[in-house]
Amino acid sequence: MTARVALALAVGLAAAGCLHANTQFVRTDPSFQPRPVPAPPQILWDADETKKIPPFLTVGVLEVRRKEVDNLDTFAAYVSSEGSERGCEVLAQRDVYEMRTRTFTNPNTLGPAMVWRPNGYAAWQFYCGVRTAAQQFDEGDAKYSRSVATEAALKLRADGRGDVSCSKEARAGTHIRSDTCR
Repeated sequence: MTARVALALAVGLAAAGCLHANTQFVRTDPSFQPRPVPAPPQILWDADETKKIPPFLTVGVLEVRRKEVDNLDTFAAYVSSEGSERGCEVLAQRDVYEMRTRTFTNPNTLGPAMVWRPNGYAAWQFYCGVRTAAQQFDEGDAKYSRSVATEAALKLRADGRGDVSCSKEARAGTHIRSDTCR
């Protein structure tokens, strides 16, 4: 029992230490070389804004994890500086999701021994776009680059949330579920 408590404490402290404001950038276009740009990127907060501007080539995904209670102006300034540091000319918000911490439950209760609980942090994902390179591409290339970035963003989200992928298995009896997580 003491080992479980020590392990839970170690996992909790490690997670708390890793969840201060941090940023991840996943490059999805191998020809793109991240370099700081002098001008701050244009930040687009919803899909309507994205439709109103010329197409851009999506070259990566910027994920920012911060406390959910951060001031919006402070947050926008942080996102802008992180984006311009990586060479983004456009940042289009793709997703926002709640972060969770894995905790132990009472072993004497029914259900899983570990569960995910909200921890007060959230992750915002932005498409990192460039316009200068996009001038060489048509709208089809812009859509394809966004679909590649979407795949990377979904993987980041699953990894960040600790989502478990369940595979479909053939039923071995009438009382066995068809989706099994192992």
